[in-house]
Amino acid sequence: MDLLRLSTSKLSPDFFDKVVEKLLEQLEEDKVGDDSLPVSENYDLPSYSLTVNNLLTENVYTFPEEDEVRDICQSIQVAKSYRHSLDRHIFKAEVELARLRRMRDSAQSYIDDHKATISLFRRLPTEIITEILQFSLTVPASNKRFFERTGVLFEIPESLWKLGHVCRRWRSIISTAMPTRWTKLTICLPHIHPHAPSILSDCLLRSKNFPLSVKIITREVDGFSDELDELDDTNQTSRAAFIESVKLLIKEAHRWKSFTLHDMLSCGGSGTPDWPSLLAPVKGALPLLEDVDLALKSFESDAFVETPLITLNLNDRAQLYQGFLTKFNFSRLTKLTICLPWTEMPLLTQLPKLVNLTLHTRQWESPVEAGLIDPIQLPGLRRFTVDCGHMSRVFSLPALEVITADFYNEWGRTTFAQFIRHLPTKGLKQVTLHTSDSWVPRPSELVPFSESAEDVHSLNFSVSHQKAEIVLALLTFARHANGEPKQFFTPFRRLQHLKLRIRVAPFSSASKQDAVQAMGKVVEMLLRMIKTRSRAAELPCGPVLPLQSLKLEFSCRWKEFGLPKDLEDQIRLAGSVGLQLVVVRSSARAW
Repeated sequence: MDLLRLSTSKLSPDFFDKVVEKLLEQLEEDKVGDDSLPVSENYDLPSYSLTVNNLLTENVYTFPEEDEVRDICQSIQVAKSYRHSLDRHIFKAEVELARLRRMRDSAQSYIDDHKATISLFRRLPTEIITEILQFSLTVPASNKRFFERTGVLFEIPESLWKLGHVCRRWRSIISTAMPTRWTKLTICLPHIHPHAPSILSDCLLRSKNFPLSVKIITREVDGFSDELDELDDTNQTSRAAFIESVKLLIKEAHRWKSFTLHDMLSCGGSGTPDWPSLLAPVKGALPLLEDVDLALKSFESDAFVETPLITLNLNDRAQLYQGFLTKFNFSRLTKLTICLPWTEMPLLTQLPKLVNLTLHTRQWESPVEAGLIDPIQLPGLRRFTVDCGHMSRVFSLPALEVITADFYNEWGRTTFAQFIRHLPTKGLKQVTLHTSDSWVPRPSELVPFSESAEDVHSLNFSVSHQKAEIVLALLTFARHANGEPKQFFTPFRRLQHLKLRIRVAPFSSASKQDAVQAMGKVVEMLLRMIKTRSRAAELPCGPVLPLQSLKLEFSCRWKEFGLPKDLEDQIRLAGSVGLQLVVVRSSARAW
């Protein structure tokens, strides 16, 4: 209790020494036994008595006599006193050793502090320190945990963020000498922290006037937007912080180089931000904008569908589309990801520098019904990704180099021919086609295109295992015509890279054994294609460039799915002919 009376409000340098003195005083008061025994290296405990030796060594367990018990207890008491004395001396030695160690640590700290004042690192110019800190950014690092805590994500690693707390000079270097490291900003609801606006404000200040890459993301709470109607005080605070953060970013809209808005909240809910009001201050001031990615989730017809930005009023959709694409200055826009209905497709012609377009629309809508008769001219577009293959025939794309198209809808057969007919035959280098499990292009549909598309060097197919043979048959340089003998042709003369993703459908009527047999046929077709292409120069069809890479990917939900050993041997044999063949087994996505 006396120790508790020591004042700890102001710890003096000798505070711990006083504590030790108090402990020693208490030990003196609580002293038990005789401490007069000498403690030296020459002192030995009494020798074992003859009685104790006999009792410890004899095989028969016996209990000593009464006088022997008395002698043994006396020996134990002497040894306890000696042990107690040793404990006291050990404690004193440890206390002294701890005091000496503290004194040494203080001396070392004194030395380090004084050496730091004359460190050569202090003589380094700011430019060199900046380069050192810049190099640290090349080391893989992540501020994911910081993002989870605050809801604000920026490119600079959390480790470098902490270095800014070392000294004022380093903080100045990190915050002012590296402004581009503060230009990629992401905010997310509901993970945002109440202090996020302050953090975001610092990032914007440190980014100076450099172009910004902005991402604004909203997500459901535990997958149910209904919970937003019952927000507690914490969530209300987070939403207020999110709105304030959005307003801070919108004030810097004139610096946006890349803008991503993914609003995954249900349209019309109490938690849905009022995007038209929030974006009103922009007023078309987007002179640097080059990349836009927009996705807004709304509720219509008892199903969730993606609709474009600020489509909150579903009854006035056309006006909102028109207002969005005409309100802002998109003269520099080169990349766009957006969901548009057929009726608003012509608005894309207002983007003269568009190079990369990812377009989503409703697959059950017909472009003819929408009144799209004349093709939409996009002369500068080079990369086109579309989730509805028949949409490509709506556009005129003379400079197209890369196209990715899905044909999962029911009218793939009638629209694929139109899709092929509207693709440019010159300049197209990469084609990726995703087909359904019930449909795949016929040779008669693909062959004319393959013969005319001479510049295609990369081809990707995604098909079911039942249809994989048909695709490979298109690449073996042979076809049947009305029962006539095989006639050789030259599909994709410059094809160098082929990727075939085969979906082993778990819901099909075929058993696993049937699927494995189908895979065997696919491998055989691959070997046949390799041999055919290897001797293509000898065929009447003319010279053909050899394949450089072939990636075969089996996508299946069966964890135990694998190729039999004989098929593995065939794959290795295919690799022995100079072809890089990669087999990737992965889980199938939900089709």
